[in-house]
Amino acid sequence: MVQDILNGSLNYAPALITLVILGIYHYRQKKVEHGLILIAAGVFLLSLTFRTMDSQSCSYLPIGTHFLWHILNAVLLYLTARAYVVNMPSLRAVSSVD
Repeated sequence: MVQDILNGSLNYAPALITLVILGIYHYRQKKVEHGLILIAAGVFLLSLTFRTMDSQSCSYLPIGTHFLWHILNAVLLYLTARAYVVNMPSLRAVSSVD
């Protein structure tokens, strides 16, 4: 079964696809730091790779690779939060409406 081969990582495919679509949108719209979400998608793909390899890697690497999944997901969260913050409307523009 594919689910067993990928160690359950297939469940994260919708999140990866969403990141790629949002990354393309940001890139084409020339948002501030427009490549950031595409980089985040690459980091997520790498973290999924380590998650997928974890059960097979334990015989070679006693600590496995699952910790890399968590570290890279922290990087992913930083990159996506940064992309959100740098593209927020200016507070001055919002307060000038008053």
